[in-house]
Amino acid sequence: ADVNLKVSGWIRELYVDYVGKPVRKGEPLFTLYSPDLLSSQDEYLLAYRGRRSTSDATGWNERLLASARERLQLWDLTDEQIAEIEHTGRRQTAVIVYAPIDGVVIDRMAVAGMHVTPAMRLYRIGKLDTVWVKADVHEHDVSSVTEGQAVTVTLPYLQDRSVEGTVDYVYPYLSPKTRTGTIRIKVANPEGVLKPEMFADVDIHGTSRRMLIVPEPAVMFSGLRRLVFTALGEGRFAPKEVRLGKRFD
Repeated sequence: ADVNLKVSGWIRELYVDYVGKPVRKGEPLFTLYSPDLLSSQDEYLLAYRGRRSTSDATGWNERLLASARERLQLWDLTDEQIAEIEHTGRRQTAVIVYAPIDGVVIDRMAVAGMHVTPAMRLYRIGKLDTVWVKADVHEHDVSSVTEGQAVTVTLPYLQDRSVEGTVDYVYPYLSPKTRTGTIRIKVANPEGVLKPEMFADVDIHGTSRRMLIVPEPAVMFSGLRRLVFTALGEGRFAPKEVRLGKRFD
C-alpha cells in the first residue's frame, strides 16, 4: 500500500521514521498541518452547530452537514477523528495520518517539516508474510510451466535453506535480451527469511512421462515431415512419421 495525501500541507511530527519498521493498521505515521483541512473542518463545525441550534424544515442544514462530512471523509479523516471534532467543538490543527495496512515500511520519503502534495508518495508499506519470487525460465521450457505447479526455492547463502511454493502466474511475454520467460512464485514467509531483492535458486517440479529417445541422426527431415525407420526384421525397414519433442545433449 502506498501512503499519499489528497491535500497539500506540512508534516509536523513524524512517528515512523525509518525503513524496515513494522507497523499495524491504524498506527499513527505522522501529523499533518493543512490549510485546506482546517477550512473544511471549520465548514463542518459551522454546519454541525447550525443543525443543533435550528430546526430546518427544508433539511438544508442536514444536506450541508452531510456534504461537509463527505468532504472530510474523502480527504481520509476517519469517523473517530470526525467524532472528536464534534465532541470538542474545535478543529484539529495537526491531523494524524494512519497506516492503511499491517506490514513493514519498505520505502519512506516523509521527513518532519517537509511540504507535501498529493503527487508525492510518502511511504510504501508491504506485507512480507507472503512474497513473490520471480524466476527466469529458458524459452524452450516456458511451455512446460503451468500455474499451480510446485516449486522449491533455495537460498544458498542461508545454509541452503529451502521453502516450498507454487507457480502463481506465467507472464505472457519473453525478455528480448535474455530470451527467457518470467514466472511468479507465491511463497509463504512467516518468519521473514525471504527479503525483497534477494536472489534465490528455483527448482520447478515437473511431471514425468515415458517418452522414446532416439539419436538425432536417426531422424530424417523431409520437408515438413519428420521420419524414422523402424526395423521389421530380415533386413527390412519401414518409414514412420513422428512428432519431435525436446532435444538434449
